[in-house]
Amino acid sequence: IIEDNDKQDFEYSGQIWNDYNNNKIDDLKTYVNTSNIHFNGNMEWIDFTLKLKKSSLENPLQQPKDRYSLLLKNKIIDLNFGDFYPQFDKLVLNGNRVRGVGLDFHLKFFQLHLISGELNTAIQGDPSQNLNITLSEEYDENLATDINLLTISRDNYTFENEITGIRLGIGNRDRFNWGLNFVKVKDNINSINKYTEGSIINLDALTE
Repeated sequence: IIEDNDKQDFEYSGQIWNDYNNNKIDDLKTYVNTSNIHFNGNMEWIDFTLKLKKSSLENPLQQPKDRYSLLLKNKIIDLNFGDFYPQFDKLVLNGNRVRGVGLDFHLKFFQLHLISGELNTAIQGDPSQNLNITLSEEYDENLATDINLLTISRDNYTFENEITGIRLGIGNRDRFNWGLNFVKVKDNINSINKYTEGSIINLDALTE
C-alpha cells in the first residue's frame, strides 16, 4: 500500500531585498535606496502575490516612485489592487501604470477586462512656485482708457488623471480574438486646491 502525499492547504514563499546606489562626481553626491518585499501564496482555490516597493526618491512634488500591488488569481479571474499594468491592445492601453482596481475575467472563448483608477496622482506643487502673478494692460470701453489688470493663478501642478476602461473579447486569445475596447481618461479638477497654505508669490511682475 502506497499512500498519496497529503496536499498542503496553503503554500507560501517570499523574499526581501534592498538596493543601494551611491554616486559621487566632484562635490556632488547622489544616492538611491530601494527596498522590496515579494510574498506569494498558493491555496486550493486561489493564488495571491503581494509586492511592496519603497524608494528614497518618493517626493510629494513628483509622481509616486513607491509601488504596492496585490494580485488574486485563479484559472478564470485575475483581480488586481494597487499598481498594475493592464494591456488592452497597442493602440488603446498597452502596459501603462494604473493605481486602482482591475478585474480580468477570462474563459476559453470569452474575456471581460475592467479597470478603474488613476494614471497620474494629483500634485499640488511647491509652495514657492505654485502661484503665478501677471500684470497686463487692457482697454476699458466704459472708462475709455487703459487699465492695469492683475491676475493671480495656480501654477506647477498636476491634475489627478482618472481612468476607467472595459474590454470585451470573443474568441481564443492565442489565435483569433475579436475585441471591443472603451477607455476614458479625465482630469479631476477638484483634486487641485485653488489656494495652498504657505504659498509665496513672486512680485517681479509688479516691481518691473
